[in-house]
Amino acid sequence: RNQLEPWFLYLKLFLTALSRLPSMHQKIYREVKFDLSEQYKTDERIVWWGFNSCTMLTNVLQVENPDVRTLFTIECMSGKNIRQHSYFELEDEILLFPMTQFKVQACSTHNNGVYSIELQEIQPLSPLIYPILHSPTSNKSFSNILSYVGNYNFNGILSFNELTYSTYDKLEIIDKHP
Repeated sequence: RNQLEPWFLYLKLFLTALSRLPSMHQKIYREVKFDLSEQYKTDERIVWWGFNSCTMLTNVLQVENPDVRTLFTIECMSGKNIRQHSYFELEDEILLFPMTQFKVQACSTHNNGVYSIELQEIQPLSPLIYPILHSPTSNKSFSNILSYVGNYNFNGILSFNELTYSTYDKLEIIDKHP
C-alpha cells in the first residue's frame, strides 16, 4: 500500500474519468497466451482484480496463431469504450474496471490449442469497490462521499478500514483472506 499511496490521486482522477464514459452492454472478447481452463469452472463466480483490456472485434484476435491460448467471450455491462483514447484505435478497445465480477457460463476446448471461456458480468453480491460515482452522492465532495460509505458492509471480502481523509484523498481497502 505504501508503494501505491503516491498514485492515489492519479488513480482517483483516472477512475473518475473512466466512470464518466458510457458503459457498454454487449459481447466483448479477450485473448491471453495461456491455458486458463483449469481456473474457470462452469457456474463459478470469479473476480478479475486488475484492469482488463478487451475488444469488440473478433478480427483482431490471433485466430491463426498455433500457440496455446484462452479466448474469453464476455457479456459485459460496465465496459468502457476507450477507442478514442487508446493507442490501438483500430481495435475498438474496451476497458473493464478492476474487481469486475463474472459468472462462468461455459468452458470448451478446441483441437487447435484454443480454450474458450464464456463469461457473464454480474452485479457483485457485495460491491468490492463502492460505486462512488454512480451513487446518489456523486456530485458531492470526496470527503462527503467517504462519510456516506463509512459503515458499508462488505461481507468480509473487502472492507473500508478507518476511512481517512487528509491532504490527499485516500481510501484504505483491506483484503481479508480466509
